[in-house]
Amino acid sequence: MDERCIAIMEEIKTKVGERLQIVNGDALKQNFAELNQTPRHIVSNLPYNISVPLLVGWLKEIENFASLTLMFQKKSPTAFCARRQQRLWPHIYFVSAALQNRKTL
Repeated sequence: MDERCIAIMEEIKTKVGERLQIVNGDALKQNFAELNQTPRHIVSNLPYNISVPLLVGWLKEIENFASLTLMFQKKSPTAFCARRQQRLWPHIYFVSAALQNRKTL
């Protein structure tokens, strides 16, 4: 994570306290279910190259999260929100179909 971002997040944490846990590390290796108490909310800007593995991993453990607020590069959500007939990355379509509120903004 960009050090400037961490500094800003630390500033926010002084206002909200322990409800905010900042994790600066490899998201693919992080056990998110072990973080803080529930409810857990993930808010993340995901790089394209790891967005699918992270999303799939979080969906496998969706019971551990109250919400996932995720920002992707345009190419990813186009596939996530594609209709079945559009044939854009069908494996991602079926995985993302498990999400209740998926939309491209």
